[in-house]
Amino acid sequence: MRKILVIESNPIYQAELSRLLRFEKYQVIRAESGMDGLIQALEKHPDLVLCDINTPDLTGYEVFEKLRSDDSTSKIPFIFLAGKTDTSSHSYAMKLGASAYLSKLVPPHELLRVIAAKLK
Repeated sequence: MRKILVIESNPIYQAELSRLLRFEKYQVIRAESGMDGLIQALEKHPDLVLCDINTPDLTGYEVFEKLRSDDSTSKIPFIFLAGKTDTSSHSYAMKLGASAYLSKLVPPHELLRVIAAKLK
């Protein structure tokens, strides 16, 4: 079973994402802050990370950069989920090397399609 780390501070959105992913037979690891997400990633080595940009402690960008700088996590696909989808934020995330940058309003089927593509 593939493991997905969900780093999301909004408990309702995190629960909905987790439910969707479990329904699709993914194992879900949950973190409510950037620091907790970083620790979970370093300890549990998920197959993919879904991360909000605005997380407590560390931003999603900081989590991403720290994971990329560690040999054990540098190749994990990383998808940003953002409340704002302006072009400058999207461009910045992609310039950093993110696997994808999606709006939190993305339809579930599209999110699942992107996840499946990044896990291949």
